[in-house]
Amino acid sequence: MGVPRPALDTWPEALAPFFLRRLWTATLGEVRASDAPVFIKPLRNVKTFPGHVRNVGRPDAMHTAMIADDCPIACSEVVEFESEWRCFVLEGRVLDVRRYKGTFRSSVDWSVLDAALESFRDQPAGFAMDLGVLSDGRTAIVEVNDGYSVGGYGLAAAHYAQLLQARSREIVAGRPS
Repeated sequence: MGVPRPALDTWPEALAPFFLRRLWTATLGEVRASDAPVFIKPLRNVKTFPGHVRNVGRPDAMHTAMIADDCPIACSEVVEFESEWRCFVLEGRVLDVRRYKGTFRSSVDWSVLDAALESFRDQPAGFAMDLGVLSDGRTAIVEVNDGYSVGGYGLAAAHYAQLLQARSREIVAGRPS
């Protein structure tokens, strides 16, 4: 259709108070020059390599060995999430929430989701906001994922179709993300 792929920031500035960890950008070469543990993911093309905690040596090489040092990446301080939850948002309202990692016994502070949605004024028509319960019990945003390519994680098929349709229409109409 000749429509450029949207570039929704997975860590939008408007949501900075809700991440509860240090976030920054760097190049893969800069991270390779350090021995510090850091979570990394591609900054632009999300399919370049999977997001992961970079370990020095062989484990990291399997994800990024063939990628140039000048590759821009998003970096995060390493934190421990007890559980992670995907919140599906359509036109500003939460359709459903699905746990996708960790224990179901962690208690999410849903007021964090409400406050984050209120702060995220330039949100797309359909997206997912992932929340995590940290090891100290606080709820933090893990990341935001664009609705055109988000996985369903068990969301009801009709809701999933509505979310995909709303975001796809918005992209085709030329709304920047």
